[in-house]
Amino acid sequence: MKIQFYLVLSLLMVACAFAADPEPDQEQHERQFGDNDMCFDDVRVRIDDDDIILINKENDDETVEFTDDYELLIDGEKIDLDRKQQKLVEEFHTMTFDLIDEAKKIGLEGAKVGISGAALGLVAVGNVFKLLSPDYDSEDFEREMEEEAEKLEKKAEKLEEKAEVLEDMADELDEIRDDLQDITPELQDYEWF
Repeated sequence: MKIQFYLVLSLLMVACAFAADPEPDQEQHERQFGDNDMCFDDVRVRIDDDDIILINKENDDETVEFTDDYELLIDGEKIDLDRKQQKLVEEFHTMTFDLIDEAKKIGLEGAKVGISGAALGLVAVGNVFKLLSPDYDSEDFEREMEEEAEKLEKKAEKLEEKAEVLEDMADELDEIRDDLQDITPELQDYEWF
């Protein structure tokens, strides 16, 4: 029974590889990922060089910008900051880029895990042919496949732990934003922020 399962799994993985569209729809890509933009509920985030620009999705004229030299601009006007506000602007800027860097790393590791999963399917296909040999039986096949699947599962668990760290970073970034809005009168009218 397990042999049939692995055989069907292998064939499905190979079929999916051939069925995949080699050239993704550019319009779909732009709709999902934008051009250096990220979208949240009411905010579009644009990274322009090392500046972070938050744009109200309902009104493009309303922007909050965190510059690479830790200045805060609201609708293009520089805001004078006290020491506590300045610290929060710096933390927000730094944490945003740390979050982006970590997300990229996790994305690359996720791609590696995905490739490992596809490789497991190819190993299964190869091992199916080994079943034709008198020196290799279904127990050997099951044992090898379980060992490989276990390795893949461990990689996925490590990736999940890293994703939890990323989630914690996003929560911390959200708290910094809330704190900054609470102590900056110019931001208090920007409910979308």
